[in-house]
Amino acid sequence: MDTRVHVGDPSVSRAKHGREGRACPGRSSPTAMASQLRTHTRAFDYDKFYQNVFANSAINSAGTQFTLAAYNDAVDRRSLFNQTDAIWKADRGSLRSTFLVGTELSRQQSDNVRLTGYFDNSATSRVVPVSAPTVVTPVTFRSSATDANNHAVATVAAAFMQEQLHLGNHVQLVAGVRHDRFGMQVRNNRTNTTLTRVDHLLSPRGGLVVTPSRTLSFYGSYSVSHLPSSGDQFTALTSTTQTLQPEQFRNREVGLKWAARTGLDLTAAWFTLDRSNTMAPDPVDVTRLVQTGRQRTTGAEFGVQGTVHSRWDVIGGLAVQQARIVNRTSAARVGASTPLVPHTSASLWNKVRVGGGTSLGLGVVHMGQRYAAIDNSVLLPAFTRLDGALYLSLSSRLTMQLNIENLADARFYTTSHGNNNIMPGAPRTLRLVMGVAP
Repeated sequence: MDTRVHVGDPSVSRAKHGREGRACPGRSSPTAMASQLRTHTRAFDYDKFYQNVFANSAINSAGTQFTLAAYNDAVDRRSLFNQTDAIWKADRGSLRSTFLVGTELSRQQSDNVRLTGYFDNSATSRVVPVSAPTVVTPVTFRSSATDANNHAVATVAAAFMQEQLHLGNHVQLVAGVRHDRFGMQVRNNRTNTTLTRVDHLLSPRGGLVVTPSRTLSFYGSYSVSHLPSSGDQFTALTSTTQTLQPEQFRNREVGLKWAARTGLDLTAAWFTLDRSNTMAPDPVDVTRLVQTGRQRTTGAEFGVQGTVHSRWDVIGGLAVQQARIVNRTSAARVGASTPLVPHTSASLWNKVRVGGGTSLGLGVVHMGQRYAAIDNSVLLPAFTRLDGALYLSLSSRLTMQLNIENLADARFYTTSHGNNNIMPGAPRTLRLVMGVAP
């Protein structure tokens, strides 16, 4: 799980690996200037509904039974987004500058209704024996006193700027900053109450790229980002989350990119991510929450992408990381592992052109074992999944693609929402896509 999070998208260009031209040494040239203004607006209408019957408790101490619970959740969301930015480029010999400024405005309106499942129209849970875990019983859904029925409005007004400076052909410097005004208002339709909060978030970033040759480049970067304390879906706000400071993420990364051959690139990166302002119990009054919790993720990533042979393309990566609790949080001890973060994960996809407009794809995805929740009491097993694909060019304009996910129909678990609500991976899945070129 990657926890590098941004409120909105700065949409500022990253420092490129490689050169962008060569200046004649020892000669001065007049300054060349260019500018560009661009803007785009998007509107979204999004509906989501899901329904879940799940194990609501761990198996009892005797190992004979557990309980089931059920709920459904519906979200109706409408969003409006605009981003406008201006770019100025100046070129004077070996010194080249790209300066960007921009604004972002967005408004997201969500209506969220959650209903509780009642077994036999009477009980919110049902005891199930381990020896016969499959049961058939009617379940009806209706609102309970604690179910969400919210109307939420989240707004973002942001401004950002960035300077990308080329010092000759071997060094690039990048520095930028973004300021967000994040506002949120949530009306609880059940209690007829309204809560609001406003956050001002400052996110700096900087980077250095050194390119000693045409085939090799090194980089280092530092960035800060934030997540307001209202949940990642921005549909709920409580009297507690209304007062908490936003979580903060500080990321430091160094890496390299090597063009091993024409069309084939190898990459490596080492990173440290600190997450602060997580919730923790007050050491004096355990009924109160304070923000002293902190998590740290350290690791390395390795990647390959390009053409191995005239008929063979590959893309893949390997990540090795460790995510730990540095300061105690409301649910975890110091040294505990952050949930859903495997120590190792890897993927590799191969596409081979066999001729006659036909290509075959074969890939493998591996995920190491990881904990289901922050208390580290339930461990999700590692899994390896095989995928395949068939690509056909039926004519100069018509193409067909068949993807087969989980080719071997393996049984595995992808993620969890706590120790008892564990999500299985999909069985063998086929997708057929037809494409027509204009």
